[in-house]
Amino acid sequence: MPPRPAPTPRHRRLALAALTALVLALHGWVLGPAWTTFALRHAPAPARALPVVTLSQVRPPPPPAAAPAPAPAPAPAPAPRPSPKPPDRPTRQAQALPEETVLPPPDRARTDADVDRPGLDGPLPSADDEAHALQPLVQPPPWQLGYAATKGGASGRAQLDWQPLDEQQYRLTWRIELAGRETLAWRSQGHVGPAGLLPDRMVEQRQGRDLAAVNFQRDKGLVSFSGPSTTLPLPAGAQDRASWLLQLPMLAAAVQAHWTAGHSSVSLPVFTTRGEDQLWRFTVAAEEALPGPGGRLLRTWRLVREPVGPYDSRVEVWLAREHGLVPLQLRFTTPPAGEPLELRLSEGLPPAEADLPPP
Repeated sequence: MPPRPAPTPRHRRLALAALTALVLALHGWVLGPAWTTFALRHAPAPARALPVVTLSQVRPPPPPAAAPAPAPAPAPAPAPRPSPKPPDRPTRQAQALPEETVLPPPDRARTDADVDRPGLDGPLPSADDEAHALQPLVQPPPWQLGYAATKGGASGRAQLDWQPLDEQQYRLTWRIELAGRETLAWRSQGHVGPAGLLPDRMVEQRQGRDLAAVNFQRDKGLVSFSGPSTTLPLPAGAQDRASWLLQLPMLAAAVQAHWTAGHSSVSLPVFTTRGEDQLWRFTVAAEEALPGPGGRLLRTWRLVREPVGPYDSRVEVWLAREHGLVPLQLRFTTPPAGEPLELRLSEGLPPAEADLPPP
């Protein structure tokens, strides 16, 4: 057998490379699971620190300065007035609307005497109404006055009994009796103050009828009534249908030095048992001389209160000037054709005052 030829250097290199690759493949198969232990791992990126923000109070910017007010523009020259033209004939739409009427409170019935209340269109307080408020009123001594009463063909008598109980309280009774007619009586009780009589309660009695009363709730400033469920405000100087007979002479004594017949007047609020509040305004009508109980002529002030409704009365009072301004005569007339009730003083005339000159 002939000998093999010797390998060349190129063949040796190829054989060596193949052997090396085989050895590496065997190592990889054996060391594969452990190789991952030495695999490179990427380190996590460091966390970025967040910025720290400090809050502080932010002050608002100051308000802008106010702009100066512009100078007023000069007033334009008045335009020439156009020549007057005759008014057009009024149409139904152009006619004036009636004036607005102010109604009374809903819990009170409307009375014609309401128009006698002072207001924008009513009578204003006179100087005499203001004068008596500047000085205290003086109450007269006790009165027990008897009157001869006549109305049409009926005659009778009336009595006014005024009794100051002490320096602060009083009782006053006013009674009228006519033959063939019902007897009327009023009894007023209350206090006396610098402004005169301050009634607390007045009771009206009519023969054959129930009692009716007016209550002056001075702590509440209200007037209530036993019949009507109405309550009304209590004005200063308020009187009832009996106390006004004494309050009127007390007011007259305070202001008569300034009276002028035909120009002076005095007023006082009067409440009735029917729930009415009326302002009785007496005008000084004249100075007259009337016979007294003994027949001697006495000087008097004649005061007149005109009616303000169809069922209201005209009231005339003659005050005896030298005898404490006692009511010397009274007359009540209900128009249009009512028979007047006349009362003439017959007994109880107070003594004459020494500081007045004789008539």
